[in-house]
Amino acid sequence: MELSPKVHEDLTLMTESGYLMLAKSLTDDLSWDVQRQLVNSYFKTKAEPKLTGNELIAAAVIEAKALLEQKDKQICVLETTVAVQEQQISELKPKASYYDVVLNCPGLLAVSVIAKDYGKSAK
Repeated sequence: MELSPKVHEDLTLMTESGYLMLAKSLTDDLSWDVQRQLVNSYFKTKAEPKLTGNELIAAAVIEAKALLEQKDKQICVLETTVAVQEQQISELKPKASYYDVVLNCPGLLAVSVIAKDYGKSAK
């Protein structure tokens, strides 16, 4: 694989041992966290065995299935949330309409009229 000259200027490659030698002098907590992440993920690819075509397809299918199951759970949670919100909206809609009527009334409304609308007494 051939790289463009621009990539050569901006690209820094480091082996695991080279990184560990550089990181050895860094002692703060952030440095240790970054080192742990790099060792556990960036340099991890060398330890993973190569998969054959069928194994790779099988692994992709398993991962896709897990992802679909996760998405199905998210959809279920969202559908429940939407149903609850629609119920709340239907319950609150008459109140909102009434408030709009009262607030848009050009004159004053007696408390007794509002109480009567709610089936209550003004007393």
